[in-house]
Amino acid sequence: MLEGNIPLGLHDCQRLEVISLAGTIPPSFGNTSSLESLGLEMNHIYGNIPTALAQLPNLKLIDLMLNYLTEYGSEGQVSTNGDIYSYGVMLLETFTRKKPTNETFSAEINLRQWVSASLPNKIMEIVDGGLLRMQNGSDTVTSQSILLAILELGLECTSDIPMERSDIKKVLVKLNKIKKQLLHIQSI
Repeated sequence: MLEGNIPLGLHDCQRLEVISLAGTIPPSFGNTSSLESLGLEMNHIYGNIPTALAQLPNLKLIDLMLNYLTEYGSEGQVSTNGDIYSYGVMLLETFTRKKPTNETFSAEINLRQWVSASLPNKIMEIVDGGLLRMQNGSDTVTSQSILLAILELGLECTSDIPMERSDIKKVLVKLNKIKKQLLHIQSI
């Protein structure tokens, strides 16, 4: 039955797995990488939900019901940047065949960082092997350039800063260009 601010020192509890408190959620709370369950329901929590909570690799359950929190768009500045982010994550998931929750990733590296660090030199190591089989044996360099374009688009869409993310019109232009390249390869 605490009220006020959640103590900032909690983010140093690296082995913390379950917690249920009231107060504001400090942004540094995202450093508790072992956290599996966060119960903050029916308290007097106010303010914004920190985006750092989305980076917790082991978080399986979060309950924020019946609080005074402000997710997104409550200030009249609704944007499609969140949808583009989700689309970018889907692109990265599809072409690497890894989910953001894969055990490969931790508090130190996420799916986006892993892909970014691997481009362009290690592209063939991170792309799903099933995607590399081309029906007519097209050349590997061209296939790599198409995969690189797709993964770079995924990275653009998942930029940490919403204003740096491509809008849907730019994404569609780039996808059509990639599609034309792929159709050209298949026709050879």
